[in-house]
Amino acid sequence: MVTILVAAIYFGLLALDAWLLIVVPDVAWGERLSFLLQVVGIFTVATGFIASSELSENFATLLCDMTSPNLRDFLYGNLMLGAVVTSAAYELYRGLLTASGWYASLLFTLLWLLALPFILVGLAAYYVFVVPIAYMFYLAVSAPLLTIRDAQDQVIVRAGAEQVDVRELLVAHMVPMRSFLVGGITTVGSLVLRVFSVY
Repeated sequence: MVTILVAAIYFGLLALDAWLLIVVPDVAWGERLSFLLQVVGIFTVATGFIASSELSENFATLLCDMTSPNLRDFLYGNLMLGAVVTSAAYELYRGLLTASGWYASLLFTLLWLLALPFILVGLAAYYVFVVPIAYMFYLAVSAPLLTIRDAQDQVIVRAGAEQVDVRELLVAHMVPMRSFLVGGITTVGSLVLRVFSVY
């Protein structure tokens, strides 16, 4: 039952995404798809940088779920990202209430109230435009990465006297590898579509 619900949510978002990109705008399809791939590329590269930074120690499970080829884990991780963002906005508001001086508290509260709609619209846009398309790319890049990771034989790459065990590298850095691969593929795809639309 839960799997059906998860699949329904995903395909509903994908259908809404397709409708908004194909039916609504009055722009060539290549430009629309190029823009979408560029946005997905920016978010996935950002996820890769966060996964490579010290922040990954605090959000290791969240980042792993956000890039998972398992649809249930993927949606769970991305919904948890929304919970983290809204929770951070709430904690910021609580901090603003205790700011020194009523004038500072009032000013920062007004700025926070002005920023809140942008945060909520940004999250909604992320769920509609980025999440459905990003999942397809994460699923595609995860297949070869998981095949290499689960291989029985060692996969060694040598350059002179130096060598790297690709399996160990993937085990240690699966999330950044997925994110950077998706970011690279979508960015190159966006550039190719822009070239075709220009020429």
